[in-house]
Amino acid sequence: MSESFWIYWAVTIPVTVIIVGIWHVWEKKREARYNKEDLDLEKGSEDMEKIIMATMRKRTMSKVSTWDTKKKE
Repeated sequence: MSESFWIYWAVTIPVTVIIVGIWHVWEKKREARYNKEDLDLEKGSEDMEKIIMATMRKRTMSKVSTWDTKKKE
């Protein structure tokens, strides 16, 4: 083995640690961004569901008088 083989380890270990560190930070930021987007979508879905249900109730209640609920004898 060459006497300067230690240079290989002196370069590759720090570079590997730096790359893994950058990847880790990037992955955490990406995960946090996706979690925030999921929460925003969920809140938007819940709000939209409330609006739809209120509209359906309003339309249904406005047609109650048109339903024939009396028994015919």
